[in-house]
Amino acid sequence: MNSFDRFQARLRGEPVDRAPNFDIMMQFAAHYIGQPLARYYLDHRVLVDANCAVVEDFHLDILQAISDPYREAADHGLEVEFPEDGLPLSKAPLLVEPEDLSRLRPVKPENGRRMSDRLAAIRLFRERAGGQVPIMGWVEGALAEAADLRGVAQLMADLYDRPQWVKELLEFCTEEEITFARAQVAAGADIIGLGDAVCSQISPKMYREFGLPYEQRIFAAIREMGAVGRLHICGNTTHIVADMGRSGAAIVDLDWMVDWARAVRALGAMGVAACGNFDPVRVMLQGTPEEVRAQAADFTARRVESMGYEKIRVRSPLTCEAPLGDGALDFAGGTVVHINAGVAGLVGAYMVGKRIGYGRESMAPHSLTLTMVGASMLWVGWFGFNAGSNLEATSGAALAFINTLFATAAAVLAWCLGEAMFKGKPSMLGAASGAVAGLVAITPACGSVGPMGAIVIGLLSGFVCLWGVNGLKRMLGADDSLDVFGVHGLGGILGAILTGVFTAPSLGGTGDADFSIASQVWIQTYGVIITIIWSAVVAFIAYKIADMFVGLRVPEEEEREGLDITAHGETAYHH
Repeated sequence: MNSFDRFQARLRGEPVDRAPNFDIMMQFAAHYIGQPLARYYLDHRVLVDANCAVVEDFHLDILQAISDPYREAADHGLEVEFPEDGLPLSKAPLLVEPEDLSRLRPVKPENGRRMSDRLAAIRLFRERAGGQVPIMGWVEGALAEAADLRGVAQLMADLYDRPQWVKELLEFCTEEEITFARAQVAAGADIIGLGDAVCSQISPKMYREFGLPYEQRIFAAIREMGAVGRLHICGNTTHIVADMGRSGAAIVDLDWMVDWARAVRALGAMGVAACGNFDPVRVMLQGTPEEVRAQAADFTARRVESMGYEKIRVRSPLTCEAPLGDGALDFAGGTVVHINAGVAGLVGAYMVGKRIGYGRESMAPHSLTLTMVGASMLWVGWFGFNAGSNLEATSGAALAFINTLFATAAAVLAWCLGEAMFKGKPSMLGAASGAVAGLVAITPACGSVGPMGAIVIGLLSGFVCLWGVNGLKRMLGADDSLDVFGVHGLGGILGAILTGVFTAPSLGGTGDADFSIASQVWIQTYGVIITIIWSAVVAFIAYKIADMFVGLRVPEEEEREGLDITAHGETAYHH
C-alpha cells in the first residue's frame, strides 16, 4: 500500500496498514537538505527537494507546497522581508486606509511571481511522485489573507469599527483563494490546505460571521474541483471545533492544546477526519527519541471506537510544523535582554576600567528621590513588557501580570531583609535595587509559573542579587557602576534556570503532567551558557572596534572636571 492508497483508504474509513503521516515540515525539511529557510520559501525547487527528502527518509505520506502565508499578498504588492534563515516579515500593511481596497485588482495565479512558484512546485511534485504520494497545495483563509493585507492588529479593530468593510475585503479574498485553489488542482494537487490561523483569536460568534462562511465557500469550490479540503487553524480552537467541522473540509487539523476527546465527539458526528494532535515542542522538540516513539505509539493506539465514533480517519500525530531549537523557556526575554546586557556590561566594565577614585571615594547616587521615581516607573512599565509579551488579553496575560507584581514585591522584601541582617538596616536604594532584581528574574518565567513560584523566584532573586552587588562584585574586581551584572546578569541567570523548576505543574506551573524538572533545568542552563559565551565574545569585539575608532574613555583631566562640562558645556547642578 503506497501513501496515496493509504490516504484514500483512510479517508473512506477502510483498513490501512498504518495511519497516514501528514506531519507538516518546513524549517526541518529545509535544514535537512542543508538549505536556508529563505530559499525554501522563494525557490520551488528547494521546496520540492526538501519535501521529497523527508518523505523518503521519514516515511511521510504527503508532499506539501505549504510555505509562508504571504504568497497571495506579495503578488498584490505587499513588501515582505525574507531573512536568510528566519521567518518572513511583512514590513507594512498594503491596505493602510480602507479606501485602498478599491485599488486591489485580482491577480491570475499563473501571472503572480510567488503564486506561480507554488504552481511550479505542484507540477514538479506531480512529475516525481504523482499517484504515489498525495500532493497538497495551500491557500490562505479569507480572514487570514485579510490580516496579511491589512495587518492583524488593524483588522481586529476593523471587525468592530467597520464590519461591513471587512466583509467586502473578505469577499475579494474568498474569490482570490478559490481561483488560486483551482489553479493548484489543475497543476496536480490532490489536497488543498486552508490556513486561517487568525480565527483562533476571535470569539465563536465572530468566527461564525467573519471566518466560517468564507471557509465554507472555498471548501465547496474545492470539492467541486475534485480535491480534498484540509482546514488548519493554529492555536487553541476547542471553542470552535464544532464549527470547523461544518466548514466543508474533509480533514480538520487540531493543534496540541485542543481537547482531543471533545474534538473527536464533535467531528466524528459529522464524519470529518481529524488530524493531530501531540505537542510539537514538548514531544518532538524536547522529547528523547524513545519518548517520541512512545507518544506516537500511544497516539496511534487510541481507539476512537471507545468514544462511539469509528471513523476518525486521518490521524497524523503532528499537525503543526515540526520545530527547531533547544526548547528553552523564556516568556518575555529574560535571556536575550538581561543576561545579554549583564554580561556585555561586565565585559565593558573590565575594558573601560575603574573610575578615578573608585574604592577610595564615596560614589553614592546623586539623587535618591529620582532613583525611587525611576524604579517606580520601571515597575509599572514592566507590566506592559511582561504581560504584553502574551500578545493578547487572555488569562496568559493576567498570569504574567500577577506574577510580575508578586515576584517584584517579594524581591523588595528579600533585599531589605538581607540588608537588615547583614548591614544592620534596610535602605531605600536597596529597595529600588530589589525591585529591579525581581522584575529581571521573573521576566523569563512570568507566563509559565504559578503565583507561588513567582514569589519564591522573587525572594531568591532579592537575596542573590544583594550578594551579587556586594560580595560577587568585590570578587570580580570590576567597577560595574550601575550593578548591571549583579542585578540584570545574575538575576537573569537565576530567573532563567528557576523557570525550569517552577514551570512544573506539581509546583503550580503551567507545564504538562509529564514535565521533567531535571530535563528542563538542563535546557535552561544550556541556554544560559550559550548566551553568556555569545554575549561576552560579541561585546568584546564591539568594544574593541569602538576603542579603535573613538576610544572607550575620556582623558583623566576631563573625567575629573566632569563630562557635563567637558562634553556639553553646562553644569547639571549649581550648589
